[in-house]
Amino acid sequence: MNEKGNEKSDTNGYLSSIEPTPESSLYSLESAEPPAYTDVNHSQRVQPDADTEVVPWAGDTLVIQQRGTGRVIAVTDDRSVRLVTVDNVGTGEGCHWECVEKNGWFGFKHAGRYLGHDNNNFRADARFHRQHENFCVRKHPDGGYQLRNLHRWTFRNMGIGKDGQKLVVAKNDDGALWDFRKV
Repeated sequence: MNEKGNEKSDTNGYLSSIEPTPESSLYSLESAEPPAYTDVNHSQRVQPDADTEVVPWAGDTLVIQQRGTGRVIAVTDDRSVRLVTVDNVGTGEGCHWECVEKNGWFGFKHAGRYLGHDNNNFRADARFHRQHENFCVRKHPDGGYQLRNLHRWTFRNMGIGKDGQKLVVAKNDDGALWDFRKV
């Protein structure tokens, strides 16, 4: 025991036991209660309220919504993607995206085709999850998320074109902010 009366060291200076004193908050391992653990099954997560943030995760089916507008990313008949209000998702279009993961990258798939870029615009025509379909989802300090993917050796954000509907590769860090809603 040392001069404080609460620990012993072996010849190498390591603690060999801990003995509590009345004024100490230390206790022995024998008297410690095991921590309570909760079994979490991620495949049975509860759908949060519409105002509750959803973090995208592989296996989830999501609606990707532009933050603050109510507009969602939808696939058109020609496999281009655009922003529409949920009420205006037309026949042959869809706004439900399956979140997948490959080598640590997220991908978003609708009807067997992946969301990706062609260096300038976003489309949903790729059959495979490759580099142009890789996404990094980054939390933004103002709320929402940036959808980013590699453009050569730098990250570029998904942005909105001048027409207000087309989704483009942003030329700088501006890009749009997105929320995810679990379906």
